[in-house]
Amino acid sequence: RFDVVTLFPEMFSALTQWGITGRACEKSLTSVHLWNPRDFCSDVRKTVDDLSLYTSDAADDTPC
Repeated sequence: RFDVVTLFPEMFSALTQWGITGRACEKSLTSVHLWNPRDFCSDVRKTVDDLSLYTSDAADDTPC
């Protein structure tokens, strides 16, 4: 079993459908589980990253 955390789960369709891993998934020798962090977000925009360093809020902060 492979667990993959990714923001782009649709990019892994080739991994589960083609090649050696695709054949292994067809024969139930292995499985690939995709986890999208956005599925676990509580805000409306499904934000998964921190504040940008280039926002005006971050530019106003001075280091300690």
